Amino acid sequence: MNQQRDKAIDVLKAIGIIMMVYGHCGLPGTHFIYLFHMAIFFIVTGFLFDDRKFNSFDSWKRYIIKKFKKLYIPYVVINGGGTALNNIFIKINIYTDNPGIRNYVPDNQITTYMTPKQMVNELAHVLVFRGGTQLGDATWFLATMFESLFCYSLVALLLYKKSERVRASVNLIISVLLLCASYVLGIKGITLYRYQLIGYVYILFFIGQYGKKALQRLKPIWIFICFVILLVLNQFGSIEISKSIMTNPMYYVVCSIAGFVMIYGVSKYITDIRGLSVIGQHTLAIMILHFAAFKVITLIEIAYYGLPLYVLAAFPTYQGNTIWGIGYCIVGVIIPVMLAIFWGRFKNAYRCRISNI
Repeated sequence: MNQQRDKAIDVLKAIGIIMMVYGHCGLPGTHFIYLFHMAIFFIVTGFLFDDRKFNSFDSWKRYIIKKFKKLYIPYVVINGGGTALNNIFIKINIYTDNPGIRNYVPDNQITTYMTPKQMVNELAHVLVFRGGTQLGDATWFLATMFESLFCYSLVALLLYKKSERVRASVNLIISVLLLCASYVLGIKGITLYRYQLIGYVYILFFIGQYGKKALQRLKPIWIFICFVILLVLNQFGSIEISKSIMTNPMYYVVCSIAGFVMIYGVSKYITDIRGLSVIGQHTLAIMILHFAAFKVITLIEIAYYGLPLYVLAAFPTYQGNTIWGIGYCIVGVIIPVMLAIFWGRFKNAYRCRISNI
């Protein structure tokens, strides 16, 4: 039973990450996908969360250290590396300081050369989960996931002696208060260094954790019902968690739940598709590397259309909302997965070699 559940979760994560890559291409349906595609990752985290294991400070500390390593290191590598290589990236057209790029992509970022002082300052921001780079644009998720898990698990530690009903009630109150506060901050344009996103995420953890029993009794008809709900709601609002955009808290909650139920329901029926399971096991690699992988298709477009080489700096894509977007989606998923598998095998081979010395 656990094995089946794990397969469904892997497939769910695969569908979610493919939708993320698809959305970053700007292809048709992106507005619909944005209603729920990132929420499902936070809900599934709550779905797998076990507050009973936080029965001491040491157990909580071990959990936080584990999550810190898993989320902080990729964040620092991609953003720290992107910052350190900023000037080199400009020279090889990964980034560009040429304003001509806006003749091809009107809103494209113009990147300037950094002085050593600016680079050190930006690296310092990266080290405290605040800085960011163009290629690491999706890593807001890693910082927000860690900060939200820190808060959610700390509450679990403080309440571990309480009954399940008390724990659920307290978490519900905290979830509602944080979401409303984040909504108000978003309306006023107050970002708080991204900490306001904790309010968007905390309630999704709660939904995943305490909605687990209901999902186990999920009937197929709910997949269709949730799809219809999302189609209707797609006409009346929008959601983009990373930018603190949501029509209102109720709209956000309903879209998040409907999206998760729909994707989870579908996932349970396609667990035998091995390719999806593999993708679902490498979502982190896809998240941090898909923007870099996009450059492969941009290079092909440059060669095909005879474009200037600085168009390689088009971000996230050049004509990604056309038929080229399919190519972007494919390489944005496949290349990171292949690199992750290769890296895993390399590490295993190295460990075996070291152990045999």
